[in-house]
Amino acid sequence: MFFSKTYGIPFGLNIEKPPKNFPAPFVTKDSPAEDGEKKGDILRATTCWSQGFNAAGATSDIMMFAGNVKWRRSVFDTTGAPWQQVQSKIRY
Repeated sequence: MFFSKTYGIPFGLNIEKPPKNFPAPFVTKDSPAEDGEKKGDILRATTCWSQGFNAAGATSDIMMFAGNVKWRRSVFDTTGAPWQQVQSKIRY
């Protein structure tokens, strides 16, 4: 079962690096919110900010030279991702 939770910034998400051969980070401490995450929950994905274009191919190349790089919100799959990459996506 999947749940989605939205927090204001800053937020206090307590996660740890997954043990070897475990696919994703897990929550180490219950959230103070009544309907928040619980100890043992698995963080399978998170939203993050990245720079990119709304176009593909030659159009994106032209936009890059024109300086039309925009910040966009995207979903980052934490399953199997390196721990340092997970940490950087959650921070920014």
